[in-house]
Amino acid sequence: SCHYFRSIEEINYSRNKLWVLTYSNGLFVLQDSIWTEYSRNTNHLIGRYYRDMLLTSDSTCWVLSDSCIAYFDSYSWTNYSFINYGLNTDEYDPYKISALNDSTVVGYFKFYPQGGIFIFDKHNLEIKFLEDYQNFRSSCIWAINFENANTTWVSTYYGLHSYTNGEWDVFKYNGYGQIRPNSIDHKGIVWIGTHYDGVHALDRSTSTWSHYTTETSEL
Repeated sequence: SCHYFRSIEEINYSRNKLWVLTYSNGLFVLQDSIWTEYSRNTNHLIGRYYRDMLLTSDSTCWVLSDSCIAYFDSYSWTNYSFINYGLNTDEYDPYKISALNDSTVVGYFKFYPQGGIFIFDKHNLEIKFLEDYQNFRSSCIWAINFENANTTWVSTYYGLHSYTNGEWDVFKYNGYGQIRPNSIDHKGIVWIGTHYDGVHALDRSTSTWSHYTTETSEL
């Protein structure tokens, strides 16, 4: 079976199904050589643009669009519009989601002026805008990583921040590049990739940074 897509955002494979999320045409699922479409055209998903998708261990499919977060329980779709939670769709940019567990997802709004984190558990939507915290010089988020249920790492235009048990911390480093991706290894070292300034690693046990570039390492 062959199917043509434009602007694929995400692809997942689970339990003999291929899930393909596109930027503006919706979600397409391939099973037994048959494609099924889920989109605003089929009255399954709302939104003009689709940003991210994930599958949890209980086979629930989550989709993030520019105006809602939706989930599919193998039988039907449920859409939760951000407008119903008092959000102006012109003031934020929903970008990525990740699963804390089968029933709770965490994501973030990417750009200024309304960058922030949101937590959704199929019933309640909790939003933490970065501009509400004085430690943030900018609310523009580049990346987010969920270390565990209590700790979230956020890369912003100006630095690396952690959100643990309701408290924000700022981690400064001796570099000049804008922080983009971040990741945590098995030893708890936090790694950040920068724009123009290589890779930096934070050892939280000693509060020290290491710096790696093409000139100082084998990068």
